[in-house]
Amino acid sequence: IDALDPDALADYAAVAYGHARMTICHHHDWTAVVMVTCGDGIVRLGEWTGCGAYEALEAFNCASPMSQGMMNVGDPVVRELHEALREDEEMMRVLLEGGREEPGARDAARLVGMLQEAPRERTRKAMESFFDAYGYRTVNGYDLTSLTVAETPELMIEAIRKGLLDDAAEAKKRMEKTEEKIAALRKRCPAESLQEFDECIREGRLLYRVRDERAIFSDVMGVALARTMLLQVGGVLAKHGKILRANHIVFASQDEARALITAIGDPVSPADLEERERYYNSAHSLTAPRTLGSTGAPPPSLP
Repeated sequence: IDALDPDALADYAAVAYGHARMTICHHHDWTAVVMVTCGDGIVRLGEWTGCGAYEALEAFNCASPMSQGMMNVGDPVVRELHEALREDEEMMRVLLEGGREEPGARDAARLVGMLQEAPRERTRKAMESFFDAYGYRTVNGYDLTSLTVAETPELMIEAIRKGLLDDAAEAKKRMEKTEEKIAALRKRCPAESLQEFDECIREGRLLYRVRDERAIFSDVMGVALARTMLLQVGGVLAKHGKILRANHIVFASQDEARALITAIGDPVSPADLEERERYYNSAHSLTAPRTLGSTGAPPPSLP
């Protein structure tokens, strides 16, 4: 990327911004599918059984393997890594030393590197596939400012450890507990509505996974890939003194980034980007203003 001329580098950045926008839209294209289906199911379960929304929502527990993330043993990539490590006594020992203590970022990065360069070929290839599948996912949001799993190796190592140590019997117990709750709700359902009840549960559980998949396979991955691309651009800009640190590029708009790269227009100053980063790291949702823009008239009361 260092060899790209300014126009080509600006185009590369534009691809990243465009990909992020596209995947955010794709996420919300699927929102209605899960929200309407499952939301309608929650309302109907309440009407039939008198249960509250939270109790109805529990009927969908364990219906989304994607909720397990890097510990989703149903994913062949995760399963292969676990099997490879269980065969690799040396790497297993290194990975699990210290028990369940969470590693610091530096130690975790060292462990990730050791797994990627493990002597056993199966371990190396399994870790490479795991990193490709899970490393480029955001961990704390859907914005370009959100860190990726690749940037937080401590989360990756902890997830691998927990996945190896997780008791399969516990997962089975969680599913059995959910089935017991569904059965208890069914007993409270009027006889004439039992067929609809069963269809509601079946349909809701079938589509509930879309809640997670619409994000994971859209902007969780898409924004992470776009961020990774922009950090490369930021590295070039930082090397030439146009911004203070590579990660500051994600606090710039696409037009601002193009101006920084091409020196055409009115580029944002390095100090402004640093201030945006400071605000981002210090602002909290609890201190957000109640309204944006002019206050105007209060919203109408619900009937």
